[in-house]
Amino acid sequence: MNSQCRLRNDSVARLLVGGIVGFVTVYSTGWAHAQPAPELIVSHPPNQHGGFAGDTLFLLQGQPVWQLSVDDIVLTQPALITRVTWWGFYNLDNPPASESMRIRFYSARPGDGLPGEILSDQSFPNPSRVATGLLVGVGVLPREFRYETDLLTPYLMQAGVPYWLEISQLGDVQTHFRWEISSVGNDVTAFLNPFIPDWQYSTIPTDSAFELWGIPEPGSLCLLVFGSTVLCGARRAR
Repeated sequence: MNSQCRLRNDSVARLLVGGIVGFVTVYSTGWAHAQPAPELIVSHPPNQHGGFAGDTLFLLQGQPVWQLSVDDIVLTQPALITRVTWWGFYNLDNPPASESMRIRFYSARPGDGLPGEILSDQSFPNPSRVATGLLVGVGVLPREFRYETDLLTPYLMQAGVPYWLEISQLGDVQTHFRWEISSVGNDVTAFLNPFIPDWQYSTIPTDSAFELWGIPEPGSLCLLVFGSTVLCGARRAR
């Protein structure tokens, strides 16, 4: 009897370990065979009326400066963000042949709600950049571009929690990237540059143009993958 119990317990243990290993393998390989097609989670389409500087190095009256721009996000349900799309332009309509862009998610700090801790920081050399055929109604009437990239590490956003999204061009002083604005959202953005001591809310009631794509309620997917792996193992054991 004891031998039978030990064998049964060993089988259950192997089954659970196999399920865990299977789940970790699926997750670590990018959900290649388990992840459904990403869904549109947040949509702020561009309006071709202008945009905020989102650039870590550009020239202003001949002097090198920088500015970070962020837009706030609150989801109604949790989602695993896997892809980001955004719209922007170059102040002098001079897109570089090669560039790197950065995507950051921040928490909202207690008290004033401005950006706090950096929760995710990912950089992308030459993300997809496609001219939309439209012009932005500022300055030299620069061309509008649509950008898109899959996150290197998907980011899990909780429901009802305020976040901030930053999109910036990295270190190309010859171009001045501006993150286009949108007429959709709650009209709350913020910025930081060398001329102010801390993050500051924008006095312009508008939003930034971007989309977040991902998997709603990813916890259910995790359980589904894990449960399916354990079930398959159980059938093999029987």
